[in-house]
Amino acid sequence: DKDVHRTDRTIDFFEGDDLPNPDPDMSVGTNANLEIMKDILVTYNFYNPDLGYVQGMSDLCAPLFVAMGNEAMAFWVFAKFMDRMKSNFLVDQTGMHGQLKTLDSLIRFMDPELYKHFEQTETANLFFCFRWLLVWFKREFQWEDVILLWEVLWTDHLSNQFIMFVALAVLDERRDIILKEMTQFDELLKYINDLSGTINLKSTLERAQVLFEQFRRQVKAMDNKKLELDEQLTQTRGWNERQERAKIQASIEKLCLDDNLRNLLKAFA
Repeated sequence: DKDVHRTDRTIDFFEGDDLPNPDPDMSVGTNANLEIMKDILVTYNFYNPDLGYVQGMSDLCAPLFVAMGNEAMAFWVFAKFMDRMKSNFLVDQTGMHGQLKTLDSLIRFMDPELYKHFEQTETANLFFCFRWLLVWFKREFQWEDVILLWEVLWTDHLSNQFIMFVALAVLDERRDIILKEMTQFDELLKYINDLSGTINLKSTLERAQVLFEQFRRQVKAMDNKKLELDEQLTQTRGWNERQERAKIQASIEKLCLDDNLRNLLKAFA
């Protein structure tokens, strides 16, 4: 109940307290749309008792309810969305830890200098990106842009994890400020949190696509180089070529890509 009453109250659809709150423990009023959204979330709690309701789900439900304008339609769209998002809300947070690990690997691969800066400022855990991934940037973009972003992510046009490149794009666009001015953990955390509602969707998506193509080209170049070295390795079999073989093998190992990065090139299955 408290989550619902904190969700998007500045939006006309959820504005106002013209009805008494049916919950005796709540001291604030309510309105018809808030009560309907509450019903949607309560229904989902019974629909998926293994997961239930977890804080943050109201952020995912609200735009869908506004877009559908109908309780039944909004529920089923939300339930389908949660089929994809449920790992974000597991009690042990393994889903979120996995995504943060992937983003960690992506930043380290694409921008070693920025990654090193995060290590030096003790922010390499990327905790400041947690909310971005948890609710798909729901609080970072303007309300009107949220569904547009989600529609792009739902298409899986380039990757089923394109959100990683959106996150990378947000950081990349601000990397100079981060590198030059954000020297402490608290400074970086405040700077990132203050971005809420100020990020331009169009330029972010354009940058994310450029970064994805750069990533794809780098992976392809690495794979081609690995094939070339594999061929060299098969041609150096003599006992007097052990040192050369060791050098080639070491080079091959450096070109091996983590599975979590290679999976970024996959479409949604």
